[in-house]
Amino acid sequence: MRPARDGEIPVRVKNSYNPKAPGTLITKTRDMSKAVLTSIVLKQNVTLLDIVSTRMLGQVGFLAKVFSTFEDLGISVDVVATSEVSLSLTLDPSKFWSRELIQQELDKMEEELEKIAFVNLLQRRSIISLIGNVQYSSLILEKAFHVLLTNQVNVQMISQGASKVNISLIVNDSEAEKCVKALHHAFFESDDLLVVVLESGFGNGSAALLPIET
Repeated sequence: MRPARDGEIPVRVKNSYNPKAPGTLITKTRDMSKAVLTSIVLKQNVTLLDIVSTRMLGQVGFLAKVFSTFEDLGISVDVVATSEVSLSLTLDPSKFWSRELIQQELDKMEEELEKIAFVNLLQRRSIISLIGNVQYSSLILEKAFHVLLTNQVNVQMISQGASKVNISLIVNDSEAEKCVKALHHAFFESDDLLVVVLESGFGNGSAALLPIET
């Protein structure tokens, strides 16, 4: 992909099981004037870690100590959210070949981190990532949380970078597939929720969310 990106060469992704389908064309630029959400990605069986310590406030090097623990144990960090005195993140221990080894490494990690903070380890969680238009991140969140509230799903963590292209929500594994199906229906299949893009407003246009019919 890197040579194609560097050379600004369009790439078409095809489905080998359905070769007649047009597939997806990946280009450097695309028309985002109407697209609010472009895809939903699910990653299951991750571990959610909450780290709380008042020593985080204004202290230099606290996060470095935390992440050096993950590096020493060879554990990959995925999604991260921080506040003044807490750090929440997800871990991907899938590289370990057995469940017993996963638990051993997580126990070691928890033991090390408890030397500097209060630690709460929550397993069997899922990451639902919403990939969408940077202009409409607020609309994406409004729509997504309405769907999750309707399905009585509690979001345990949310992460959104400054680019706002990727918004990640953490939920229980047992609720993940239901969430993805409901979100897919709301964003891609249903006419009950519509985004109207006006010709004037912020950026290239403003957007308004129409009322929800229940």
